[in-house]
Amino acid sequence: MRRSVFLLPLFLLSAFLFSCTKDKQEQGVQPALATAQSMHHMAGLWEMMYLTTSGQASAILPAGVRVSWVDSTLADWDGLEFFVDFGKRTKAKPWGSLCRDGYFRSGIYRASLGGDAWVPGLYMALIMNGKDSCTLSNGKGLYRFEGRMHFQVKPDQLCTVEAAYSVQTPVEKLWLEAAATVQLLPDAGTALPAYSLSGNGSLRNQQWQFLWDTQDLMKKMDEQGSFQTGAIDAWKGNDRFTVDFDPFGNEASDRWMKVWKGRHEFLFELD
Repeated sequence: MRRSVFLLPLFLLSAFLFSCTKDKQEQGVQPALATAQSMHHMAGLWEMMYLTTSGQASAILPAGVRVSWVDSTLADWDGLEFFVDFGKRTKAKPWGSLCRDGYFRSGIYRASLGGDAWVPGLYMALIMNGKDSCTLSNGKGLYRFEGRMHFQVKPDQLCTVEAAYSVQTPVEKLWLEAAATVQLLPDAGTALPAYSLSGNGSLRNQQWQFLWDTQDLMKKMDEQGSFQTGAIDAWKGNDRFTVDFDPFGNEASDRWMKVWKGRHEFLFELD
């Protein structure tokens, strides 16, 4: 009996120490989670621009959301401007209009472009002003964007993307810089094309800055969720992570990912 009484406190202490260690390890992969979340959201912004300029806006925009096209007023553009108005952010959850990709959006997204069709040579700029309150939510957490993205359509279904914007997340403010290439994959067996995304860049908050690059990211626009395949490497010196978007090996359209740090692995779901 004395032996059992002695072992019980020892067992509780061991469980407590294991729990604390696991919590610290999960906190230690926060830069990897933030990088994966940021790439997921950047892909969503690219999809909105592609679908709007290729005549397929109804594939993502809900009824009632206004898309207005006007002549360009910028002196160095010989093209058009448009804005997508999701309406004002509501005071309560889910904070916006439900889009067909499963996210709620609010605010006004503005764009300038050198033509009115998705053809090689088209150059576009997406502007997310602070006063326009460009937000995105899954009904739980709210993300607010401010900054710019630039796109240039190339031959052979390619598009280059440059991004520099901030994101106010539910817990912190992040700054993303990215240079990426998107390859449309029209033979995906779906009504809307799939695409691959490759690139590199940096992500920082007020405490850290990580570099990142991608490995074979692929996503189908017809399906909700995040990337079906591929991974992201993120690092700061010797502090390195790998985010696997296909943790179960089934190329599912979900939001699950696995983060590897050394010999440790953690399973998470994106917002």
